[in-house]
Amino acid sequence: MSPSIAHLTPEQKRQLLSQLLQKQAQQGASRRFPLSCAQQRLWFIEQLQPGTAVYVIPAVLRLEGSLQVEALHRSLQAIVQRHAILRTRFIADGGQPQQQVEASLDLPLPVLDLSQASEAEVQAQIQTVIAAPFDLSQAPLLRCHLLQLEPHTHLLVVAIHHIVADYWSLRRLMAEMAALYTAEVRQQSPLLPELPIQYADYATWQRQQLRPTGETDPSSPLEQQLN
Repeated sequence: MSPSIAHLTPEQKRQLLSQLLQKQAQQGASRRFPLSCAQQRLWFIEQLQPGTAVYVIPAVLRLEGSLQVEALHRSLQAIVQRHAILRTRFIADGGQPQQQVEASLDLPLPVLDLSQASEAEVQAQIQTVIAAPFDLSQAPLLRCHLLQLEPHTHLLVVAIHHIVADYWSLRRLMAEMAALYTAEVRQQSPLLPELPIQYADYATWQRQQLRPTGETDPSSPLEQQLN
């Protein structure tokens, strides 16, 4: 590490790493980062109990009124591009888990017409979406299905793995989606602030704080980029 970088505070290093991550995303490069402590616990549980849906977080949004499905799909796609954690998959390299952030990916939005279905059939379809397990090595770890109940009534069924989100962040994502959708249908620019850091920044910073003072990890993305 160069002397100028060595004297930066952890906060300054985190800010610099954020700038590097944003630059890499613009260049279309996928990158690998360490897992946070919480992510690593979930990853190990998945290795012990593969295929479990216990840590899948569900959400069902009822959408009333005229719905522009393509605008909704673009809004969801914009959310995935905005939040790197939604473009992240988890792999093992030398037996150690890492999170790999992909530069971009597509989020499908299947649309199912259930206008003739019974309430029991609708509930069964919702359960199918939210109960299916995720493969942590494949991104996105987010699944969205749109169920049409009536011409102006839809259910947006969302399932996301806890390794990339919690209930608070899921509510935040849905609020951002609403803002993006509104901007889409009004043909306006969305008024969402730029994200100063991504979750990978936090995970890298957390791992640094857990290392003994003065010890560096040359395999760390932060150390590689700041040397």
